[in-house]
Amino acid sequence: MRATKEHTAVRRQQIVTTVLAIMAKEGVAGLGAAKVAARLGLVPSALYRHFKSKDAMLDAAIEQIAERLLQQARRVRAASPDPLRQLALLLDLHAAHLRENQVIPHLIFSEELLLGPAARRRRMYGYLRRYIAAMEQIIAHSCGRRDAAHRATDPKTLSIMFMGLIQSAGIYWRLSGGKFDAAAYVRRAWGQFARLLTGRAAAPPRCAARTIPLKKQGSTL
Repeated sequence: MRATKEHTAVRRQQIVTTVLAIMAKEGVAGLGAAKVAARLGLVPSALYRHFKSKDAMLDAAIEQIAERLLQQARRVRAASPDPLRQLALLLDLHAAHLRENQVIPHLIFSEELLLGPAARRRRMYGYLRRYIAAMEQIIAHSCGRRDAAHRATDPKTLSIMFMGLIQSAGIYWRLSGGKFDAAAYVRRAWGQFARLLTGRAAAPPRCAARTIPLKKQGSTL
């Protein structure tokens, strides 16, 4: 029985990883049971032993994205005691994900999410709130280190602004067909954001992927 459960868990993970890989290249609209099955060398009916529908596979993929983002936030906090450095590392990781694949932008702006089941939107919103709350904690610690003139800034507002740094770059980069230099933009935007946060300039994020021992994620984010 234990071996059967382990095999089931492995197969479910293989399916979710394949779903994410397809969405990264073709968007949510390109997702289909036949395509997932073909990549895994299975017949479509084999998928339904693990997931009841395409929607169930999509929901599992969303949950995995959310968990890996939260894990990423935990790891940058463990990588440095400096809140500003933590934010810089986190921003650099987001920029790396932007260069590698487009799973999150494909998902956020897809009809399957925006016009799909309300329960899915609520779950996605809940995941996003948890992630923003993690950044809010980092920013709050940074605010505590500032002089009294800068402590009135709202960490929650700043955490949403921080998310916007990479999301806006992602949208512009995508619309430009990859011509927009998102990495250069992120470096400039970080300098402005850090000055707003601390009242002083800060070094741009650099090579977080080499600094933080993140698990290799391939095309899953």
